[in-house]
Amino acid sequence: MKLEDTTSDLQNNSKELSDLQKAVRAQNDLYKINDPDLREELLQRNEITVRELADLKVSGMNRYSMSHPEHFNLNPEACREYYGFRDFQFLKRFIEKVIGVPYDPPSKLKSIGGHNSENALSEFEQVLIAMFYCNSSFNYYTIGSVFGLKSRVTVRKYIDRWMPVLGEAGDMLSTFTHYLDTDALKWLEPEWYIKLNLRDISAVIDGKDFMCETVRTDRFLNCAQSSNKVNHSAFRLLTWSLPCGAVIQRTPAFFGRASEKAILRAWGSLGRLKFPIGTCILGDKGFDSTAGSYTNYNTTLHPSFLTNGQFSRDQVNHNVLICKKRYTCEVVYSRVASTKKLQGVIARETFKHFESVVGWSHGLANICYGYLQKINNYQH
Repeated sequence: MKLEDTTSDLQNNSKELSDLQKAVRAQNDLYKINDPDLREELLQRNEITVRELADLKVSGMNRYSMSHPEHFNLNPEACREYYGFRDFQFLKRFIEKVIGVPYDPPSKLKSIGGHNSENALSEFEQVLIAMFYCNSSFNYYTIGSVFGLKSRVTVRKYIDRWMPVLGEAGDMLSTFTHYLDTDALKWLEPEWYIKLNLRDISAVIDGKDFMCETVRTDRFLNCAQSSNKVNHSAFRLLTWSLPCGAVIQRTPAFFGRASEKAILRAWGSLGRLKFPIGTCILGDKGFDSTAGSYTNYNTTLHPSFLTNGQFSRDQVNHNVLICKKRYTCEVVYSRVASTKKLQGVIARETFKHFESVVGWSHGLANICYGYLQKINNYQH
């Protein structure tokens, strides 16, 4: 066990020891009561209260259970449903190491607010609120009731504080084109790409439209939101992923009226699309003739299908296999869209956090899932 893990466990045990000491002192105070009947009744009530409190920490959705490891041990799918992580220990370590917030479980069921109150939510709980906000369709009032808060204003304050942090962390976990070189791409090359002689592919590109509510008070925004993909108001963005399924780059969200080529050119003009020289991008026909958007003029390959006799049967079958192996870009977006805040129609109150939610979702797509295709050099 690493030293930092041991330190974290000691801190958690010290808090549990402090709670146990308080319980022992309370028990000793009860034994000092002279009236035997009153003492016996209070002891029974204290025992019932302790037992109910222990049950409360591991059952239902309340302030205790939302950050109690035992609750997630008894309910293995709860952590993925609440926060998008496979287990609570992984989530706890992530918040401690990446976000830089120590684990601090609550000592009270309800929070009365105030910065100096021992009942106030710890920073660890505040981060959990922001994650729970991303992975649920609840409003501020419902989220607050789960974490023992009465004021939706307080909930909004916590979400406004931590959502930009989560968004930045997600983008850092899903943006690493500057680390890619020819050796890295060769090491991560899927076996199927080698069999199909589909070599020197540095990324797979695809676009996604997220439907959103229409802003009817502004005619220009109303028109800019219109998407021809989903026939609805939407936000549109592009994502680049490795053939094995890891996200390596994304654009910010644009209004749905912007074409995918226009978004690609705008993002490429900032020098953000630097892939190894001589490698190609795998995409659909919509990204044809976009090599000028890449710093090293990477060509975009897309399978061609014509009804005439230009291609032989073997060539058509080869193109079909290539298309089947492009499924990874669709699965990447299904992983991103598994964050519940991105499902359905995005509400207007979510607009200001949409960019952060998208960044956080791309980061989760990398750290919470494995390879989509068997890697040639990976020891299975």
